[in-house]
Amino acid sequence: MKNFLIVSFLFFFFSGYAQEEGIKTESKIEAVTVYFNQAEISRVAITKLPRGKHVLRFTGLSQYLDPASLQVSGKGAFTILSVRHRINYLDEQKTDARLETLRNKVKEIQAQVAENNALLTVYNNEEALLNENRKIGGSESGVDVAGLKEAAAFYRTRMTEIKKKQLELKRANEKLNKTYQKYQGQLNALLNTEKEPVSEVLVSIEAGKEVPRAAFSLQYVVDHAGWFPSYDIRGKGLNEPLDLEWKANVSQQTGVDWEDVSLRFSTGNPSLGAVRPELDKWYLDLRNGYPYSYHIGMSQSNKGEAEGYVFDASSGEAIPYVTVHVSGTSIATITDVTGHFKLAIPRNAGYLEFSFIGYEKSRVPVQNTMMTVYLQPKRSGMDEVQVLYNQSRPPMARSSIAAMGKSEDREAESLPAAGMPEVQQSTATMSRSFAVKERYNIRSEGAPTTLRIARSSLPARFVYYAVPKIDEDVFLTAEITGWDTLNLLAGEANLYFEDAFVGKTVIDPATTGDTLSLSLGRDPSVVVSREKVRDFNKKRFLGNKKVQSTGWEIRVRNKKDQPVHIVVQDQIPVSHSSEIVVIAEETGGAQLDPESGRLRWVLDIPAGSSKTLRFRYTVKYPKNGDIPME
Repeated sequence: MKNFLIVSFLFFFFSGYAQEEGIKTESKIEAVTVYFNQAEISRVAITKLPRGKHVLRFTGLSQYLDPASLQVSGKGAFTILSVRHRINYLDEQKTDARLETLRNKVKEIQAQVAENNALLTVYNNEEALLNENRKIGGSESGVDVAGLKEAAAFYRTRMTEIKKKQLELKRANEKLNKTYQKYQGQLNALLNTEKEPVSEVLVSIEAGKEVPRAAFSLQYVVDHAGWFPSYDIRGKGLNEPLDLEWKANVSQQTGVDWEDVSLRFSTGNPSLGAVRPELDKWYLDLRNGYPYSYHIGMSQSNKGEAEGYVFDASSGEAIPYVTVHVSGTSIATITDVTGHFKLAIPRNAGYLEFSFIGYEKSRVPVQNTMMTVYLQPKRSGMDEVQVLYNQSRPPMARSSIAAMGKSEDREAESLPAAGMPEVQQSTATMSRSFAVKERYNIRSEGAPTTLRIARSSLPARFVYYAVPKIDEDVFLTAEITGWDTLNLLAGEANLYFEDAFVGKTVIDPATTGDTLSLSLGRDPSVVVSREKVRDFNKKRFLGNKKVQSTGWEIRVRNKKDQPVHIVVQDQIPVSHSSEIVVIAEETGGAQLDPESGRLRWVLDIPAGSSKTLRFRYTVKYPKNGDIPME
């Protein structure tokens, strides 16, 4: 009887589920608008509708679909009655076709390593056999010289062959093991996305007659996708402008590959609330007889760079492809296969945000030391949400409907470049977007895909800077004005000059002034030296004061075949006590800032020429002490 009830329950359950399933309808991702932390997916479907009321089931959608963003529209002689979203734990995501290929590769490598190990065992045993039989002849009878030479030659020849074979097999195994680790790492990354639930959208429709070709469009926002900008800045010489190349770094782990889609990168952020802020009442009160006022604020400065590792809080293993975002900016990077990240950040950056599929998002204060971040795995749960279709609902705000914008800065217009995809830029009231006209495949594996989206020419003024008191190398900088007309986003930039990689910097429009200054590295063809002038170094007593004088000589030499414009900086001390008096005896033509004590020379030095600068100062202070003069 109990078995009959169980069978009956299962029959009615699956019968009800089958009726609920509706007509399975295939759809294809046509376009994706990628935001900094999310993406808007546009799907299309064409199907045949029979007469009457039916439920269409669009499946194979990302489980990270935001039901509140879901919109469904149709074209044809039918009416959409309702739209409902649910998570389907019975149908798993489509298996990645690369899994079987990777598994076969791993098996081939394992088989080859096993074969090499077997041969190594044979050679090791043969080596042991030869070593055990090195003693020739008996204890009472010797061996003739010819026999000894023959045995020695055989032993030497065979042992050499064995050793060579052993080395070859060990090297082959080392190479195979490295390849194995690469394939196994890729296989593990793909296996992490297997057996995940999928989203489904159930659309109830009513057709008065058969519709042979009904068109549907689905739009929704998903998490675990995003992009961040980065730049390449290249300089060919002191007399040529800089080339700035925009790059979009896109990655996604939505569980669904984006195959042959058109991409648009938007600076908008749909995850931010659109409700304007309201001021609450501000209270002043007494606590234990003392007045107090509660304020929330944070001020933190950092060294301009964040670096660290990201680990799984449960297993302690490193997590690759984690998106690391500077809070409140578009600056981001992705961890490598060891979980390591390194990112140039603005000086006023306070927090880093870490996100990865299957883990809780984490927000961590920026630290000036090596950071160690642990992400907590997510707990999965059932989810079903109903979204009612509303014909009066306005379409989602999209940058794709924005009017085309054109910069009036002639020198900042986009330039054509060989190999660069054609990109259409749009400017809306509160966002900017870049539509790439080529179609791309973006797999759901977290690895970033980098696309070049724009190029601009930047007229620059090249200035050399030297602070020989700290560093006797001379640094070349490029000072760019009018850069704000480009509407750059905050991001990391790679610097190249004269076909050499110089280093990295960060472009932060929020903190940069009218002039964007980029350090292009050290130039050995401009030499600066700083030496103490002995004639200026004197010490004497005057009453109850000690009077000490110090002087320095700075020599700048231009070894280039063209003139250079250089700024040299040094300093004299600044007194913070009425008992200590500092007198600038000679500044050598420098601009002196009395508040900071900085000396600044602005020089134009012809090719092959040099310039000598001198400055000296005197300090009066109580004679019962000593003050360092350097």
